[in-house]
Amino acid sequence: MGVKLEKSYATSDSLAFNVSVTGEDMIASYDLSLYDSEDNEIETVNVKVNGQNTYETLFENLDSNTEYKAVLKNITYANVTYIDGQDASLYREGDYTFTLAVKTLKADSYTHLRA
Repeated sequence: MGVKLEKSYATSDSLAFNVSVTGEDMIASYDLSLYDSEDNEIETVNVKVNGQNTYETLFENLDSNTEYKAVLKNITYANVTYIDGQDASLYREGDYTFTLAVKTLKADSYTHLRA
């Protein structure tokens, strides 16, 4: 599967992530979720893939100096949706959920730092 999740940048109250879609894979959409350190979901954004190679998603109004977890999931790939690591139409096992641990900056740090 030609997808890659990486942190784009962090501020004291926001986190941005890039999802790169590469190769000849026909990815139609995905969900990018942000969780706090206790695994409470902060927000989920559904992204429709429209031919670009990279998609940036910004999560705002976050607490400073706090750990979060970004999870790329529910990937619709070649007309098949992978939900929580499972092919929803064929019930075939597979690991199609990507997780990235990140942290916002301290409030007194630079306001914008590129990865």
